[in-house]
Amino acid sequence: MLWAENAAMKSEFASLFPDDIPHLDDLPTNIYHHFTLKDPEIVIQWRQYNCPKKYHEAWKVLLQQHLDAGHMRASDSPYTSPAFLIPKADPDALPQWVNDYCVLNSNTVPDMHPLPRVADILADCSQGKIWGKIDMMNSFFQTCVHPDDVKYTAITMPFRLYEWLVMPQGCRNAPLTHQRWMFTALRPLIGKICHIYLDDIIIWSQTLDEHRCNMSLFLTELDFLGHYISTNGIEADPKKVEKIVNWPIPHNTGHIRAFLGLVCYIAPFLPKLANFTNVLNPLTTKDAKLHFPQWTTEHQRAFDSIKELICSREVLAVINHDDLGCNKIFVSCDASDFRTGAMLSFGESLETACPVAFESCTLKGAELNYPVHEKELFAIVRALKKWRVDLLGVPFTVYTDHRMLKNFFHQKELSRCQARWQEFLAQYDFKIKYIKGEKNIAADVLSCLPADLDIIDPLCHAATAILQTATHALCHIHEPPTPLVIAASSHLSISSNLEWLHLIKDGYQEDKWCICLHSNLGVVGTREQNGLLFIGDRLVIPHVPKLREAIFRLVHNSLGHFRFDKSYAAICNGYYWPNMCKELEELYVLACEDC
Repeated sequence: MLWAENAAMKSEFASLFPDDIPHLDDLPTNIYHHFTLKDPEIVIQWRQYNCPKKYHEAWKVLLQQHLDAGHMRASDSPYTSPAFLIPKADPDALPQWVNDYCVLNSNTVPDMHPLPRVADILADCSQGKIWGKIDMMNSFFQTCVHPDDVKYTAITMPFRLYEWLVMPQGCRNAPLTHQRWMFTALRPLIGKICHIYLDDIIIWSQTLDEHRCNMSLFLTELDFLGHYISTNGIEADPKKVEKIVNWPIPHNTGHIRAFLGLVCYIAPFLPKLANFTNVLNPLTTKDAKLHFPQWTTEHQRAFDSIKELICSREVLAVINHDDLGCNKIFVSCDASDFRTGAMLSFGESLETACPVAFESCTLKGAELNYPVHEKELFAIVRALKKWRVDLLGVPFTVYTDHRMLKNFFHQKELSRCQARWQEFLAQYDFKIKYIKGEKNIAADVLSCLPADLDIIDPLCHAATAILQTATHALCHIHEPPTPLVIAASSHLSISSNLEWLHLIKDGYQEDKWCICLHSNLGVVGTREQNGLLFIGDRLVIPHVPKLREAIFRLVHNSLGHFRFDKSYAAICNGYYWPNMCKELEELYVLACEDC
């Protein structure tokens, strides 16, 4: 019923959501964007960046669009900031226009207009039964710049000098000006049926009839300001600690060290931590690195208890935007070859700050080809996007172990990615500070998480499914082979379930480690089924080179030459043998001639 009502309302009020931005003459004039300079005597005069001639015509088209809408006009201002274009992947699409107001922003007094209290918004929203959420588009171009301040917006272009009559992208205080404007526009309704937080509007109602009078979108639950609101009440966003909660069971010493490295960083907030880390510490020794011990229930219990401690309310802080006091907001970022990591924290200093949220994300596609400094910068961009609600409108400090990023906002030559990121970062009030790598522990660990923490791509899922289905078939050898088993057999050069079975069982008789394992059945996690050994749900593969190489060949060669992390992720949950991780990386993936 709600979906039908939602569609009907959208159709009825379609005229209120035009595709084109209103003309300057149609914009309200009761709210203006102002520029208050720290030192009015400083006159910013930057030369125009070089622009390839092939993009001149495209820039003229973009310029004419803004001139026709009344957004810009020719200027004779003494203030000049540069602008440039970023070509898009589609050669037929118009490039992206970027204003570089970095110098102007550094001389701009920050706007102290308060953002609404998140606690008040959530308390009011929880009274509803039906909700709606509106995300505004191109909101900046719907706010006029005060006539006295238009001169500060002047930008240099290949053709001449122009200035903005509407609030341009890239200005320091633009988000808070927009908050002030929206608050003024909806003042009589705020707290009664709606709230505004930057460019998000949330509306709530008790009944469907009441909601028809309030808005045109219908939701029974929604994600707003880092919380989930539904008829069950308000819950904290589980994504804040998702990467910790889903940390996979460690399979080697490196994984254990990475996990304990993050844990020890926030140890001051975990008084009971030592009770559990003492159980895992023996797994980090040199001997354990050579022969990783069996994972027992005691290890699992300690591992789970540590994760529960890290994610407990006593550890995770909540940023109090209404009364920061002596506390500050910190974002620690780092990047590895394949992943970015970050931690948001809140406290008097970085060393004593409590964690607020953790983030770790895999680099994909073209991101893997970024040079080191761009990967490090991308880690910052990702973190600020992730925690936008907590960071926009307040000062904070970003820590990175890449020293060159301190001067990012003073670079004259920018790549396409850097130019896009610079415009995005301009809306935040922050400083980048350098921190030594050995002190940037949390972000470093989060940027080097085990591969199996990620959702694997479809091909990798296919490899895992083939292997796991083939394993299942070994335990039911009298059943006809499934298509997945047939696929596995063709890739592995194994003709039938019985040949799998004989290879593995015969191997058990020759493998000293498997013989020892078999004599200790009953130890937690080990079992025997149809003559096959399992550790948990992982099938033990004996030292049979043909068999191990065939498994590696399936996940690496036959399904697309996965990187080591994806290859390992495809098999680690279904198979086990000592030093499997090391063999896959050093003896197979690195030795692959095609790679």
